[in-house]
Parts: sequence; structure tokens; C-alpha cells
Amino acid sequence: MRGRRASARQRVLPDFVIIGAQKAGTTSLFNYLSAHPGVRPAARKEVHFFDLHYDLGEDWYRAMFPLSRSMTAGGQRLITGEASPYYLFHPLAAERAVRHVPAARLIVLLRDPVDRAWSHYLHEVAAGRETLSFSDALDAEPARLAGAEEAIRAGSPTAPIENHRYFSYFSRGRYADQIRGWLRHYPREAFLFLDAGVLFGDPHRAWVDTTEFLGIDPKIAPPFAVHNPGAGTPLDPPLRARLRAEFREPDHDLEELLGMSFSWTSDL
Repeated sequence: MRGRRASARQRVLPDFVIIGAQKAGTTSLFNYLSAHPGVRPAARKEVHFFDLHYDLGEDWYRAMFPLSRSMTAGGQRLITGEASPYYLFHPLAAERAVRHVPAARLIVLLRDPVDRAWSHYLHEVAAGRETLSFSDALDAEPARLAGAEEAIRAGSPTAPIENHRYFSYFSRGRYADQIRGWLRHYPREAFLFLDAGVLFGDPHRAWVDTTEFLGIDPKIAPPFAVHNPGAGTPLDPPLRARLRAEFREPDHDLEELLGMSFSWTSDL
């Protein structure tokens, strides 16, 4: 890393950033893109510059990307990018990103917010951070996240900042609110919004949409293996019904904002 940072000013910034959502297939999509000969990916998938490591500065961020002289092959310009799924939800990520990568292409994967919340919860349980039942964790979320955005904006190292990242099961599924924050800084045409249900169920269709958006050859396709799959533990049906009802209004808001429907909203 020290050597890469010494050559930071000879390196490029990302052409694309997968900004979220967490537990919505970002690892799979990033790995598919990384296998394309037209892509030279970041040194690691989740760089987390615009959320967790912004204090390290742009040279640290540049160190994660390829050298400028390596960004052509066969007379064709290559592209590079990263995927940090906390960016979508982080209250400062958009305004930070536009300062450094104003021309970046932004990819947003959106998953059924009920399934996303459950997968997120199982992830935190497996990591040893969550000790509450899912129902209790949902009930505790408003108190856990109280003051978190203010603390993040103030740079205050308080507990709600960690809660914002780890225990935001319901809040992260309010997609329209997060997308509006990004649309205040980037034009609509800078975004590709992908339904994670399509990525999981018809990956070739999602691949074509993504490669056309990025301007790389869609005919060069990887094996569409699932990366970072979640646990298969089913969600209790009454709790699923509760969440489905609670997400009904946010899902309507999302459809109206983007002018598109999603695989989980067909019954709205």
C-alpha cells in the first residue's frame, strides 16, 4: 500500500462506483465486472473512502486504482471502479463523492427491502454484533439510530455512528430517501438502478444493462455464480407480513421517484 500511495498521482480515479444497497448483490456484480477484460478493478472491492476513510485523503483513494499508463489495451481505453454498499445510506457520501469523481457512473442495486433487512440482520448476528431478536431489533432501531446522522456530520465518535452502520435494518430499505440525497449532487443520467431480483433471477439481463451503461462489450459475459450468499434461514411469516406493510409506502415512493417498478412491488 505504501508503494501504491507513493504513485497516487499517476493513478486514475474510478469511472464507476457501485454505491449500494448492502445485501443486494453488490459483491456478485462487482466480481462479474472485475472479470471483464475491459475493466481493471480497484485493489479491493469495498474501498469505503466516501464513508469510513475520508480523512485519509484523495491520494489514499487513488492508491486503490490502477496506474494511468495501464488503462489501455489493444488501443481501447479500460475502465475501473469499486463497490462500497454503505455509500448509498451514508449521509455524507454523495457530497464527498461529487467533489472527487463528479463524472463517475453510479450503480445502485435495490433488493426487496424485507429480504434485505432480514439478510442484514442475519449478517450482524453471524458477526456477533446483534444480540436481539429480529422483532426486538426492529423495535429498537429508532432509538439505536437517534442522533446518528448528526453525529456523523459532526465527526463525533459516538455509539450511534456504529449503530447507523450495523443496525439500520428498516432504515436502509427506505430507498427513495437515500436516492434523493444522491440526486441532489448527481444528474439522473449518472445512475443505473438495478433490481437485485433481476440480477439474482436473470443475471444476463442485468449484465447487458450494466455493460451498456458502462460502455463495455456485453457479449463478454462471466459465469454468473452467486457471490457472498446469505444464510437460508426463513423469515417468520407474521414478521414478513409486518415488514411488507411497513414498506408499502416507501416502496410506492420509490416507484414514483424513479418511474419504474420492481420485482417485489407487483402487488402494491
